[in-house]
Amino acid sequence: MEEFRRAIKPGRFALNGWDMSAAFTNIPYIYYFKNTNSSLAVDFMPSSKLRASFLKTLEEFPILVGHVKTDADGRTWVDVNARRPNMPEYLESHSTVHFCDLESAGYDWNAFPGKIATVGAFPSQGPSGTIKLANVSIIRLRENSGLILFVSASHYVVDGVGYCAFINRWAEICHWMQNGATDEMPPDRQYTFDRLAIDRCLPASRVPMSRAMTNVYDTPSYLGHFLAWISPKTRGDITNTAGWLMNAVGHVFHISSASLDALRTLIGKYAAKSQRLTDNDMLTVLIGHAIAKGMKDDATGNGSRGGFSSAIQQVVYRLFGQATDFQTMMVLDIRPRISGLAETRYAGNCVTCIPVVSKTDQIAHENIPGKDLADLCAQTRFHIRETTAELIAEYHHIINKTPAMFGHAMAKGITTVNKVVVSNQSRFSLYQNDFGNGIPAWVSPIPVFYANFASILPVHPSANGLLHAARGYSTQKHFFDTNRLVVRLEREGFSKQQSESIVTSVNAVLGESTESILSNIVTKAEQDKTLYMYKVDFAQLKSEIQMMEKTDFSMMKAENERLQGEVNKLKQKLREEITRTQAGVRLDMSLEKGRARDEQAQHEIKIRETDAKIEQEISGLRTQMESIKFSILQYMIGTITGTGALILAYLRMFK
Repeated sequence: MEEFRRAIKPGRFALNGWDMSAAFTNIPYIYYFKNTNSSLAVDFMPSSKLRASFLKTLEEFPILVGHVKTDADGRTWVDVNARRPNMPEYLESHSTVHFCDLESAGYDWNAFPGKIATVGAFPSQGPSGTIKLANVSIIRLRENSGLILFVSASHYVVDGVGYCAFINRWAEICHWMQNGATDEMPPDRQYTFDRLAIDRCLPASRVPMSRAMTNVYDTPSYLGHFLAWISPKTRGDITNTAGWLMNAVGHVFHISSASLDALRTLIGKYAAKSQRLTDNDMLTVLIGHAIAKGMKDDATGNGSRGGFSSAIQQVVYRLFGQATDFQTMMVLDIRPRISGLAETRYAGNCVTCIPVVSKTDQIAHENIPGKDLADLCAQTRFHIRETTAELIAEYHHIINKTPAMFGHAMAKGITTVNKVVVSNQSRFSLYQNDFGNGIPAWVSPIPVFYANFASILPVHPSANGLLHAARGYSTQKHFFDTNRLVVRLEREGFSKQQSESIVTSVNAVLGESTESILSNIVTKAEQDKTLYMYKVDFAQLKSEIQMMEKTDFSMMKAENERLQGEVNKLKQKLREEITRTQAGVRLDMSLEKGRARDEQAQHEIKIRETDAKIEQEISGLRTQMESIKFSILQYMIGTITGTGALILAYLRMFK
């Protein structure tokens, strides 16, 4: 186990709208392997090889050991923790039933050796309290005559292609180990789980969805928000309870190629010459007709559905109304429709449901005319042809707008009563799983999936073109093994027609007697259902109270964090204001100092200019005084000289 943990690559896979739209179901199949080699009384599909190859395969599919986690906004992811992996459930047991008993009973589900399927149609928390993304149960039959292998994978992480890839790889590695593991390891198939693979292959252009698709995938509702808000575990508990209350019963039909050819000839008389009639179109219409007819009979009180299921259906009709339209949801794989997507070997969810809406009175007609069958087939083919890459790009945009979009589609599926989901799985490689001792002798779905679901399955290579259609719908139950009684009566000398008549009469009498008795008493099943409903109610009440407490605490915590954030914002704002004020004061002081220095400099310049002017004036006065002195001196000298000359002249005159 420690070696396995070291080999696991840890990681986180964020689930997208494709994953969440399909996450409410599992992919469960039952494989019957017959031991045709008497020398392998002990070594037929040995446990050690199965277990070792299973762990080796998980190393290549690490997402199957991840934990499903979600946040308050509805975002969901798968966390792969190598030290604490969410190991798939792996059980092995022995049975006293011989493979020949199953074979002689035609692999009738009533001949099963106890409980084979360890999980049902919907993912839910197991005894460990976590959602297992894969479940395996192995039952070894008496005298090692064969082995029954039940394998289920959650639609959270893979679709049918990814499921088959896992089973095929497991068988391939186990086959290699049984051969002695002397050759080289089988080549790595290199599947990718990168959820962005779809985004990278989608075209940039988009076209609007039809009104029916918009109504299913882009119509918000309170129920959708609730389904997206609750945890995956609670959502799984709700879907399991709802499926259990509907009391669906599974059936398997064998449809020969000759029957399909005859039907194609009949419909072809009324179809357009250019119309293409495929097996898928015809089977989809026939399945829709059968389901719609049964639901119409139940609604009018003419059906064979049990009282409890019929009462639930009547309640649903009263809540949501009895629609005049019938909706066929076709499950389509988008890989062939998106260029380059198949080459990426993406193993995640790549399926979508395309709604085909028809009138209930038309598709549920007692003796549906050939013209109506041709029109319904043409309508089915039209919707398949219109599912282009551009339409898928628009669908991708819608379902990934918000994490809650898948909840609205799920809510629409719950509230739409008149519908059937048809999945064509005829291309699944269910009969290519050779674990070293041959391919399965028979592969079937689980006895009960969910109501109004039909799948078109592949056949054994020796079946020469037969198709198996499995659908979940309630019908009349047999009170004993009618086939075994017919065989016993034939052994006692009765003809086959006499034996079948006797068995039919006995079964009818037992049915009438049982219904008469059960009409006046409460059966243990109904009592258990009522008790279970009470337990579910109490558990739901407890869960709601815990959720309310958790919500209140979360709200208080969020409010406290909000107030703390506002206080921190105020503190930050105050600090910024103080810093801004201080910076403003410093700037003003600096500006004032600069202005004072400028004024002082201007004053000094003016003083210097004044001093210069004074000096200049003084110099001018000095110069002027010097010139005045000089002029006075000149006048004095001239005066003195003249006076002296006069005096001398006077003296000379009077001598």
